[in-house]
Order: sequence, then C-alpha cells, then structure tokens
Amino acid sequence: LGNTGGLGTGDITLAAPGTMSLTALANGSFANKLANDGAVNIASTSLALSSDITGTGAMNLLNESVVSLTGDSTAFAGDWNINAGAQATITRARNLGEGSDVTLDGTLNIDRAGLAGDYTWKNQLTGAATGLLDVVLGDAADLFAFDSGMSAGAGAGYEGRLQPRNSTFRLEGPHTDALTKAVLAS
Repeated sequence: LGNTGGLGTGDITLAAPGTMSLTALANGSFANKLANDGAVNIASTSLALSSDITGTGAMNLLNESVVSLTGDSTAFAGDWNINAGAQATITRARNLGEGSDVTLDGTLNIDRAGLAGDYTWKNQLTGAATGLLDVVLGDAADLFAFDSGMSAGAGAGYEGRLQPRNSTFRLEGPHTDALTKAVLAS
C-alpha cells in the first residue's frame, strides 16, 4: 500500500495468514484502527503510525524504515520485529503494547524528553548485536527499569546495546538479569 488515503478512515481487520504492506510512505501517516492477526510489513521512511493496534500478529519494520509509533496498542499481544537498519520511536509503553514481544535488530528510541516520570520495560526482548535500545527520559533522575515481574531470562536473547541517556539505570536485580548478553552503552 503506497497511499493510505485510499483506505479512508475505517477500521482494518487482517486475519492470519494475511499480509499488508505499507511501502513508500515518505512523510506519511497511518491512523486506521488495526486488528492484526496476520503480518504488517512496513518499508517507509518518516511514517507516523498512530493506529490503535490489537491482535496477535506481526508488525515488521523492514530495513531503513523510520517509524514514529504514537497509537494505543495496549491490547496488542503480537510481535514487533525491528530489522537491522530500521528505526522506531515511542514515548509510552502503550505504543508497543506491554504484552507484545520485541525482536530488536535495528533501533528503538524511547523518547520521553519533555515528559515527566519513570519508564518500566515490560516486553519480552530479543535481538542481534545490531540492536540499539536508546532511552531518553524527561529528567536524569527518572528511572528506566525492567519490570521485576518479567519471566526469568526475558531479555537473555537480546545481544544488542542499551543506551540510557538523561535517565537513571540501576545495575541490579531484574535490570541486569534482563540484559545478560547485552552491552550497556553510554
């Protein structure tokens, strides 16, 4: 799909094994509510994805995609696959959905500059050494943490980098347990 205007403003339901591709949407936006039980492939630069996403499907950000996720995906329990070279930016946990799994081979920016408060990561996290979880909080005293209720080894499959900036990250308990193979970058 190269022009989201053709969809109008209606809701979209994607059943398995269906696939939808959002391509060539430079400086575009996609705001339709999306019930995704299939696979959505995004190959677009500078896409604002403000959709409220539900379902158990896959959201695949392909190489060189740059996507800002601003919708409420609280009810999404599928997979976010951020490929090497792709980049996504969120401000709140609900932009991904706390029940979703994240495979991070590209870059995920948690950009809360200008927003007050701590941020707790609750998603299952895997990814290659090319992955970067870049965290910018509103104040250096704000805590970036991994949820203590995460299953043991929830981030043990993540081999990328965590870069906490303008935030506090404690090297103890679930925070270090979640990153046994990752690199802490400054």
